[in-house]
Amino acid sequence: MGLIYSAIRVRDIDKAVEFYTKLLGMKEIERMSPIPDEIAVVLQSPDTKNKLRLMYFGKKCKWYNAKLSAQSLTGSSVMQ
Repeated sequence: MGLIYSAIRVRDIDKAVEFYTKLLGMKEIERMSPIPDEIAVVLQSPDTKNKLRLMYFGKKCKWYNAKLSAQSLTGSSVMQ
C-alpha cells in the first residue's frame, strides 16, 4: 500500500513549498491557517497521490517551540 499521508514541521513555509513543488513535482492542493500564526500546506504527489502536510508554527502560535528546529525534527538541514 505504501505511505498515504505524512507531515513535516518546517521553519520557512515558502521555501519548503518551493522545494517540494519545483524540485519534486508535487502539487499544492490545500493551504490553511486553522489557528493564529499557524500555516498548513497539503501537497500531493502527481503519480502516487501520496500527500504531505507541511506545518509552520510562528512565534505567536500556541504550538511554537523555540528549542525545536526543522533539523532536529526531520534529521536533515534541507529546510533551513
